[in-house]
Amino acid sequence: NVSFSPNLKSQQVWSAFYIYALLCHHHAQGTRLVVPHEGEQHKCFNAAMKQRNLYIVNSGQDELPHYCDLCMRMWRKTDSTGKETDKCQMAVSDGITIGHYICKTFRCTKAPISTREPWCEQCKKENLADLCTVVGCNWPIVMTVQTKKTCDDEEHRTMEVQSSDRAKLMFALKSRLARSRTSRPEATVDDTALDGGDGGILDDTVDWFDLDEDGNINHKPTANPTNIGVPDAGPKQLAEAGAHAKKPKRMRILLGRRRSYCEVTIVHPCGVILARSTFYGAEAVSNVLIMVKKVFSLPGAQKPDFWVYDTACEAKQQAMGDPWWDDVRMVVDVWHLLNKHKTTHEFCQKHCNPAAFPELLKDEDEGKGKGKGWWFNTSVAEQINVWLGSFHAIVREMSPVRYNFFLDEMVRLHNIEVIANLKAKGH
Repeated sequence: NVSFSPNLKSQQVWSAFYIYALLCHHHAQGTRLVVPHEGEQHKCFNAAMKQRNLYIVNSGQDELPHYCDLCMRMWRKTDSTGKETDKCQMAVSDGITIGHYICKTFRCTKAPISTREPWCEQCKKENLADLCTVVGCNWPIVMTVQTKKTCDDEEHRTMEVQSSDRAKLMFALKSRLARSRTSRPEATVDDTALDGGDGGILDDTVDWFDLDEDGNINHKPTANPTNIGVPDAGPKQLAEAGAHAKKPKRMRILLGRRRSYCEVTIVHPCGVILARSTFYGAEAVSNVLIMVKKVFSLPGAQKPDFWVYDTACEAKQQAMGDPWWDDVRMVVDVWHLLNKHKTTHEFCQKHCNPAAFPELLKDEDEGKGKGKGWWFNTSVAEQINVWLGSFHAIVREMSPVRYNFFLDEMVRLHNIEVIANLKAKGH
C-alpha cells in the first residue's frame, strides 16, 4: 500500500533540487541523464552527481572564460624588456572554514563510510579505528568505565575524560549557541550531538592539553588560526619573550569526526566565481598555488595578470622557481596589507604592494576629487565567502558527493545572477 500526503517533506524538496540541477546540466551538455530504476531513492542520483562533480573539476565553471570592464582593464604599457601589454585582468583568492566530513585519518582524502562513521572503508579495514585517538599514539584502545577511545596510558585517559566532561557541561552548550550566530561553520549546534550522538563531543574539535612539570594535565583552549601575514614583532622580540618560558609537553586528542579544513575560492573583482576547492588538512600556500595553476590551465580559462591573496608575499617566494608564474604579478589585498603585514617586510613591500602597480589605480579624474582610488575590488573574495558561509548550516551533515554538488550548483546559480546584473548595468 502506498500512502500519499499533500505535505512536502524535506527529502522530496532535496530530490527535486538534485533532479532539476542534473537535468539542467545534461540539457546544457546535450547528454541524457541515466539513473538506476531500483534501490533507495536517496542513493539513486549519487552516481550522476559524482559524474557532474568530476565534470566541474575537469572543465571548470561555465563562466571560467568570463571578462568584463569590472574585472579586466585595458592598459597599454611597455615593460623593461620592451614587451607591450594591453590588458590587466585580476583574480582574487581567499579561504573560508566550511567543509564536509572526511576520514578521521589525517591526510586521507577518501570519503567516510557514512556521515556518522568517522572512517573510510580502507582505514577501517586496517583497524585504525581500534587505535587510541590521541594524535601520534598507535596503541590499541583499552576501554574502561569512563574511557572508550584511548589506550591504557593514564595521561591519554585523563585527556579523554576532560574532553568528554567539557562537552557535557552547560557552558559548552551555551558556547555552541553563541558561536552558532557567527559565520563559524563548526560552531553551529548539532541536534544529534545534543541527543547523544558521539557523547556530545563537538565534531572536528581537536582538544589540546599541556603536561606541566608536576605531571598535571591542563586543557589548553586554542583558536582556529588563519594564515594572514607576519606579526609586527620581530624575531628578536619574540625570542626574548619566550626565552625564560619553559614550554610544557603538548598533546592533542580528536574524539569526534574530522571535517575538511576549508574552501578556497577564486573570484573575479566583478563578483563572478571562477572556482572553489576543498582543502583537507590546512590552507597551505603551496596547495593554493597548485589550485590556481590548475584552474587557469583548464580549456577556455583566462590566465590573470594579477592574483590577489592574503599571503601573496609568501606565495610569490614559493612560486619563483615555476615559470608558469613569471607573468602573473601577486599582490596582497589592501586591507590585509594595511592591517596584517609588517611595514618593514622588505620583500612584501617591494613585490606585493598594490600601490606599486599604476594599472591597479584609478586615474586622477576618476577619483572624484578625493585622489586616486583602486580600480579593482581586491576584497571581493572575502565578500563572496560571507555569502558562501551562509550555507554551512545546510551542508554540514552532507556527504562529500552532495556537499560538492550543492556548492557547485550554488556557484552556478550565483554566476547566472551576477552576469545578468552586469549586463543590466552595461558592463
